[in-house]
This record gives sequence, structure tokens and C-alpha cells, in this order.
Amino acid sequence: MQINAFLTAYDPSDLPGGSVDPLGFERGYLYLADKILPGMTNVASCPRYFGMLCAGSYLAGCEADESTVKVVAKRQEAVLRLERLWALANVLAYGKEGENALSGLRGVSYARKHAELLTEKGAAETRSDFRLLSRQVPYGVIGIYASVADRAKLVWRSTLEPRPGLGEELAAAFIEETVMPKTVKKAILDSDCTVGLAELTAWGQRSYLWGTTGKRERQCMRDVLHGNVVRSAFAELLSELPFLPKEDELCRLARVVGRIENKQKQRHLWESAEAILRYEVCYRCVQLVLDRLLDLCRSYPGGTLPVRVVNSDETIRSARATLKAAVPRLVSHLDAAETGHFREGQDTLQDVRQFLELAVAAGGNEQLVDAVVDRHTGVQQGKFDRGRRKMPWVKRDGSQWLMTMMTPSGLGKAPSKPEDIEPHPYRLAATDNWLKAAGA
Repeated sequence: MQINAFLTAYDPSDLPGGSVDPLGFERGYLYLADKILPGMTNVASCPRYFGMLCAGSYLAGCEADESTVKVVAKRQEAVLRLERLWALANVLAYGKEGENALSGLRGVSYARKHAELLTEKGAAETRSDFRLLSRQVPYGVIGIYASVADRAKLVWRSTLEPRPGLGEELAAAFIEETVMPKTVKKAILDSDCTVGLAELTAWGQRSYLWGTTGKRERQCMRDVLHGNVVRSAFAELLSELPFLPKEDELCRLARVVGRIENKQKQRHLWESAEAILRYEVCYRCVQLVLDRLLDLCRSYPGGTLPVRVVNSDETIRSARATLKAAVPRLVSHLDAAETGHFREGQDTLQDVRQFLELAVAAGGNEQLVDAVVDRHTGVQQGKFDRGRRKMPWVKRDGSQWLMTMMTPSGLGKAPSKPEDIEPHPYRLAATDNWLKAAGA
């Protein structure tokens, strides 16, 4: 079973809304992710959605003489209806197979509730007008997948029209190879039309979001995956080095780095992947310092921590020692980069680089904490919530550290070493999903 990549706050391009990113590492992370897997995202990671999106738009029944506004509205409504029926079909077919069976299905809880309601009523058919997600347009296939589909040259994002060639071929492949029922096609065009649940269940088995794709759909997936030279080359490496049991992304990336380190033709990929490993060490160290400070504040009455306490804190001292070695390794790697592929746009990392060099120059625990919180404060003030600048989570008041009203609540176990900090997700699991859909 292929599991959907876990969405974190560090991939804001994936979902509507803002990002947590308390220390401003997000832009650098996205820059590095694009250097190995451009066009991939962590949340738009189920390739089957692209066939469903193209099919819905393809079946919208638009006429040549209709206005653009009307055409777009018809395509959008057709896609939304098909998405609802397809989600329900998946639930009917695989809803009893365990939690992971429907991982990645947008609006799965809504589809489950509708299926349960139909069962309670003893219904044998359904319409396509039930609710899926609180706001289906931004949080369903259109909001999550359409922009990626545009970049993959499958649809035009502004009109949702399948592009001639690949988009239309994928639409036809999805419709024909999953043997989409005629009643589903009719329900896409008319909300009063119904689809039999038995028919929908059978179609759900054929069009399962993690199911085996048909020959033509696989070819379309291959064309998309290998449509970018860099993405294609790195995907091939991942296909040769799949995840090992209980292995995380950084360990897998380290194996990729080891495989291509001395291969000149893959130098651009090595420089990019090696930079990711060094970047993440630095990120996890400074994030650990911030998390540790918050944890110490919580342990004192009223969230008021004497500054002197951090001077003797072993967790911060250990993070500082690791950072002292890690930052020069990252900086030297950036300066020694040879390939135009990796050097292009490297100024994106300049802001983070300057902060890290300042942090590593700090004389002791107190100075390092000061540098980290100054950075955090600046990052927060660059964000807005309802027109107001965001406050930092913690601030210094003379000889004390104080938690603010913005301090996040409900955090889990406090980290004690850099490895406890969750790294940024670099789209490896999403790429594995594409490889599977492409028949690799």
C-alpha cells in the first residue's frame, strides 16, 4: 500500500493558508527541493487525482459558442461532482480495508459519513450533490491538484480545460480504462441523475486511488514524471534506491548522495542533495534551541524563565557545538558549488546563511539563544494575521525570557537533540507514488 506523504507546515505551496516556519527556513527548503524534484509537492501526491481532474473537465459538455465564464463554471461543477462520486466510490470499495487504504483521499471523512447515511436509509443509489469538505474548491482536487496539473501541462489552470495531447489523453485513459459507468457521466452533467451504489462500488475498485493504473494512464504518468530532465534523473535514482524499513528521507538521501558522489554527469544532483543534508543539520540545531527555550519557559511559574538558566542548559550547549561544525560545512559547500544548476538562484539561501553565520559566531548559550530569538522575532513580524503583524512566541525582558500570547500550545514531547526535530519533507514519498503510477 502506498501512503500519502504527511503534510507539514513547511510546504505552503501545497495548501491554501499560511506557514508556521518560525525561523524562516522555508524559502531555502523549497529552493533545495526544487533542485532535486521540481514540480513535485508533498500533498498533491496521488497521481490518480490528475486523471480524475482531466476526466471531469473533459466530460463537462461545453459548447464552442458558450462564454468563457460559463465554460469555466461548467467545467468546475463537473469536476466537483465527479470528485464527490469518485471519493464515495473509493469509500464504498475500500472503506473497510483499514485507515491506510484511503490515505490521501480528499474529504474521506465526509464521504464516509455520506456512505453511512445511505446505509441507514437503505438507499440503493445516490446523487452527486452531497457535501465533500468544508470548502471543496480550495481544499479538494481543484485547489490542491490543478496548479500542479497546469505545470505538468495537463490542464490550463485558468479555465480547467484539458490540454490537447497529454491532458486529453489522460482524461480518455482514465474514463476508458476504469470503465467509468454511463450513470456517472450523466450525473456529472445533471445533479438530479443518480448512480447505483453497487455500480459505484465496482467502479471504485477499478478506479481506486492507489490502484494499478491502465496501460495508457501509466504512459501519461511516465510522460509527466519524465517531462523534466532533473526530476526524471532524480526519480530514476529513487527507483533504484527505495526506502528501507523504518528509513527516513534524509537517510535515503544520504544513500543517493553516496551513489552519485563521484559521478561527474550527476554532479548537479549530488551538489543539490548534499546541500539538503547539510542544510537540515543546521535547521534542526537552531530549531532545537528555540524549542528548548520554550520548554524551559513552560517549566517555570508564569512562563517566566531567568536568562541565566540557559547558560547551563546541556541541550542548548550540545546544539551549539553541533551547529559550530555544521554551518562551516554548509557554507563551504555552497561556495564550492561548480554546476550552474545548483548555483542558479543560490541567493535564495543568503538570508538563512547570514543568520546561521551570526548564530555560530555567538559566544555562549545566552548569545546563541539571543540570536535565534532575534531571528524568530524578525520572521514573525514579516507575517500578518488579519492585517496585524504576528508576535514572536517568546521575548526577552531584561534578565528574563517571557512566553507571549502567541506561544503555540499542545506541543508534544520536548526535543533533546537535533535528531528529534522533524526535518523538512523533500517530496520523496510523492515521487515514489508517481513511479508506481508510471509502472516503475
